[in-house]
Amino acid sequence: TPTHLNIIVLSSDKDAPQPNSTLYIDNLTFEYPLISETSSLNKVQLYTYQNKVIINNIETNSQITVFNSNGQIVFEKYIHDANYSFNIEQKGIYFVSIKSNQNVLNKKIAILE
Repeated sequence: TPTHLNIIVLSSDKDAPQPNSTLYIDNLTFEYPLISETSSLNKVQLYTYQNKVIINNIETNSQITVFNSNGQIVFEKYIHDANYSFNIEQKGIYFVSIKSNQNVLNKKIAILE
């Protein structure tokens, strides 16, 4: 189990950083426990085909959240089926978070077409 967390913050104004500036953080969360080897999330299959995201072997009553590379939520849904697919229209890199019971699975995907 980790005992430390290092957060490095760089000034958004690289040319004129101000010492003793204030940093405000909103919605910082830490979730525990992580996925154990016996977690059913280890069986999840996540892949893309063109602009479709396909997820198989999901636990029922799981939450799927997709973030773009700016951290904005572009898709969010509670799933009640073992298999689910949905479209993402914009090309780019996305992060998929699947929450089930006390477990969280995070994966990076690319939509290329």
